[in-house]
Amino acid sequence: MLCSFQNDTKPQIIKKAHDYFTVDNLGNVFFIKENEMVKHLANGNYFNRYSNLKLGNITSVDATNALRIMLFYKDYQQLVFVDNQLTQKKRSCFIGKNWDTNKQNLLAFRQIMEFGYSTRLIMNWYDLMSN
Repeated sequence: MLCSFQNDTKPQIIKKAHDYFTVDNLGNVFFIKENEMVKHLANGNYFNRYSNLKLGNITSVDATNALRIMLFYKDYQQLVFVDNQLTQKKRSCFIGKNWDTNKQNLLAFRQIMEFGYSTRLIMNWYDLMSN
């Protein structure tokens, strides 16, 4: 069997003021500006937006899994997980105030684990790679 694929779609230009953006594995584009994330579909059409005013500005976004997007709010040390419709599914505080994180370190974790004051593992409660 011989299969051939051709992409006849023209590149879309999306004019949007943003601090940064990311793209998931389906080609959807997420624009982040302060406390708001806006999703455009792969064809360039606007889809939806998400914001949580109580948590401040979005520090980083991991859209590796298009069905579970992870947003990190550094000021409040919160992780928020939204689905592909940008509906909030889970919110967790997972890092103590004395920890310093950046985008590279946060996105390198495969799992989120909770440690006590004595650095003893309390709970390994969320595998980022599973559905």
